[in-house]
Amino acid sequence: MTTPFKMDAWVTIRDNVDLTYSTHPHDEQIDFRYGYDGRAFEFTFDEKSLVNFIATANTALTEARAARAAETRTT
Repeated sequence: MTTPFKMDAWVTIRDNVDLTYSTHPHDEQIDFRYGYDGRAFEFTFDEKSLVNFIATANTALTEARAARAAETRTT
């Protein structure tokens, strides 16, 4: 595994651009690539971090859907 590196960055992920992945069992990591050659954003998780990200993303998605449903009911 590589040495941890911290960096602030952002990217907007939409459903009209490919999201691909590759696994690296020897490094215990999974790489994700959003976009295409020359204009891609890549990010990597180890297994534990990916599980945590998925859990957090599911919580955020549930809250966002609930908020949208509540807003729809009040309009």
